[in-house]
Amino acid sequence: LPLVSLACNVQMDQSIIIDCEEAMLVMLDEQEEGVDMCQTQIHRSRKSNVVRSVDPFKVMKGILLAIAVLFLLTQLFEWDMQRGQLAMTSFDPKLVGDTTKSSRTTTRTTTTPVESNNRDDHDDGRFQCYSLKNDLSVAFENGKIEQTFILMPAKASGTSLKAFAGTCMGDPEEEHHPDNFMDSQNRGILPFFHSTLEPPPLVASHLSHQEGMIDLIRHATTKTLIIYIYRDETERMMSAIAYVLKNRLCKPENIGGGPENFFRKAYEEANIEVTEGKKKKKDGKGSNTRCSVPERPFLENFVKNRYTEIGFSVDEHLSCGVWDEIDETAPPHLLFVHYSQSDLLQEQLAKHYCPNTTTPMRENVSTEKGDMDIFLKTPGGKEYEISEWLAAKRNTLEYAYKLSKGTCKHERRSLESKMEQCPDQTLQAFRTKHHYL
Repeated sequence: LPLVSLACNVQMDQSIIIDCEEAMLVMLDEQEEGVDMCQTQIHRSRKSNVVRSVDPFKVMKGILLAIAVLFLLTQLFEWDMQRGQLAMTSFDPKLVGDTTKSSRTTTRTTTTPVESNNRDDHDDGRFQCYSLKNDLSVAFENGKIEQTFILMPAKASGTSLKAFAGTCMGDPEEEHHPDNFMDSQNRGILPFFHSTLEPPPLVASHLSHQEGMIDLIRHATTKTLIIYIYRDETERMMSAIAYVLKNRLCKPENIGGGPENFFRKAYEEANIEVTEGKKKKKDGKGSNTRCSVPERPFLENFVKNRYTEIGFSVDEHLSCGVWDEIDETAPPHLLFVHYSQSDLLQEQLAKHYCPNTTTPMRENVSTEKGDMDIFLKTPGGKEYEISEWLAAKRNTLEYAYKLSKGTCKHERRSLESKMEQCPDQTLQAFRTKHHYL
């Protein structure tokens, strides 16, 4: 622009001066428009390319926090690996204060136990062999045991042990408590407690469900000995079926009603045939009573519904609730004794509680023999003697009718495996050493 102005000023011709001034004005206008356009473009560019400022202290803080979290996770992992053998069990706060009936769940979340070196699949440290002759005697001599409870399923020497306990305590008729008193709080346990100033220190009872055992483990003192009589469930089931046939279905006076008189009605509809035998004389002549039971109605109505002794099972007693209670309570004197050791157990208990009592006592033995012949009749009319029928069905009956209601069977199979290795077939139970993740 200065050069244009200078050029115009040096022109002498007036018309040229006018033209130069007009040209300069045009150039000034165009320059101003260019400046305005340039400023507009710069403004737009600044808006579209905003550079935000970054706080370096916030960046450093985030980096340090991430490093701290990573370090903490690493330390927790190393601690968990070192402490992997400690037992960690679940606790249900709903069960606190329950004095009438346990509601321990019978399901357990699938867990993976920490592996231990030099152990077989069934040895988790829960069980140890126990000597009825030595260990039990020492416990009594040292004053560690003052009260003893004997519990058992049906068909596991229970009748013999109950007779022994009653006779040993001078109460053969069980006047201090009703039969199988541990199944009921109001009709059994409380009458046992209030029957005398000092309840009998040795008692025995059948169990029909696991709650009786859970309650005893939970509330027993440190000087209470708890003995559970164990028998393989399949063998026990076969014996219970034979007992129910002989002593209940073939003797209708012993049939219980059940809910809504279900079993009495089922018995009446089963068309069981009983033919009285002739009493055998000295010459051996005579005959047994003959009882023929239709197979399908018996299975559907009595076996499937776990009638009386059929349902008082090991699976029912030793499910997850019992093992969880052992883990939480850690009873100091809990024994599992094989039913075949009933005679030895009576002998050792008598030494402490009743030295003058003659042992062993045996009641209700060999229910499959005697003065009655029992047959199961198929829908086609063919009959099979009870022992033949049981032998044929023993490995499939529980599966076909879904008779096993128990859970946590690993514990029971571990018990069986360990019990076979013990001279007295007796185990003491402890909290598990598995750490469930």
